[in-house]
Amino acid sequence: MDAMLTVLVPNFANWAFDKTETIGAKQLKEAGIVDPVAYRLGRFITIEPRPVPKWLAKFVPEGLPDWHCFVLHGEYLNMLETEVNGWIEPDEVKSTRLDEVIKHICETTPNCVWVFEPGDEPIDLTYTDKGAVWIFERIKSAMDRKETLQAFAVIEQTRGEDQGSYISSPAGDYAPLRTIKGANMVKTDFEKKLMGILKLYLDGFCTSGEVVHAVVLHFGREKEIDFDLWNSLPEWVKKDVINILVDFSAETEFYLPAHSESPKVVKRNYLALKSWLLKMNIIGT
Repeated sequence: MDAMLTVLVPNFANWAFDKTETIGAKQLKEAGIVDPVAYRLGRFITIEPRPVPKWLAKFVPEGLPDWHCFVLHGEYLNMLETEVNGWIEPDEVKSTRLDEVIKHICETTPNCVWVFEPGDEPIDLTYTDKGAVWIFERIKSAMDRKETLQAFAVIEQTRGEDQGSYISSPAGDYAPLRTIKGANMVKTDFEKKLMGILKLYLDGFCTSGEVVHAVVLHFGREKEIDFDLWNSLPEWVKKDVINILVDFSAETEFYLPAHSESPKVVKRNYLALKSWLLKMNIIGT
């Protein structure tokens, strides 16, 4: 993929990556970078210092001159593109370790800015207040050739535990469950279950597909579905649920793991939620 991933960091301190040869060190020093250092993690990513490009200067807060710019080079973007689009067998997928790079940089240099630029696409999208998992998933989602290729910037914001539980999403907002007009974040056993499912996804213990399946089952069991609760789900969850249910019918066949409920029960829950979504005009007939 013809794209570039850049990270702008304030108050840079050494990262716990292997140091490697800095290409063009002399020119970088002449450009004002003191002691330019390049890093490597694994075989597929090198992190090289660069002057802050003029078109990215708008993301650096005024009055803070000590920001630094690094470009991530290597095969990792091509590898992610191949994985996301299914151009390789699952058992042949190799980890790029990009998630480790993002996590470490976000933890050691909070409030950094990540910029993804495919080709000459203008940076029309800016996301704020995001975490490392969200950033990684958003970069992966940009690899999907079925979607419109867009450049974007993500302003990371480190959160303390006292600021609530936040649920990461592949393509939506970093949104707390149930934050509607002062409603309690967790109010019922049902909401607690939903929070638990999303937390498992955030911690890497289940896939986005498993999250969506569980959400459909839980909502489908409810006698009265809470619209506010549905509306407070991350956007990517709602979108994926709708995409699955829009053409779903009693004749639809799908695989269920051995420990799942019977297909008849599962289909009943799927159809119950679809019926509610139709009633609420959330999906069309």
